[in-house]
Amino acid sequence: MIRLTLALAMSVVGVSLLLHFLKNFFLKEKLRFSFDWDGMLERLCLTYIIMYRGDLWLLAPVIILLKVLFRISHLGFSPALAANDEPGNVFQKVLFKAELAIDLFLSPALAVFIGVVLR
Repeated sequence: MIRLTLALAMSVVGVSLLLHFLKNFFLKEKLRFSFDWDGMLERLCLTYIIMYRGDLWLLAPVIILLKVLFRISHLGFSPALAANDEPGNVFQKVLFKAELAIDLFLSPALAVFIGVVLR
């Protein structure tokens, strides 16, 4: 029970802080820390189903797919921004894609890693 609580706390809060600092280091500096509730819920579910001793691990791709669909629909896609090739907008598109890649690939990978290590 203590390992489960520790794993869930590390997965939810610890990975949120780690992702925040990685984005600050590699992309652009943000002064305030903001919780991404969809990412926290995704990491909580992934870590729990990895630590649960059963066949729930088969739901991991479904959870990741729901996060991808939610993040893409939540952020939206602006056709005007995509059609504009000004240097400032190109840089913003690169930052947007890099932040999206960190959120969609590194977040579930770290949640699964914590679940497997503390299992």
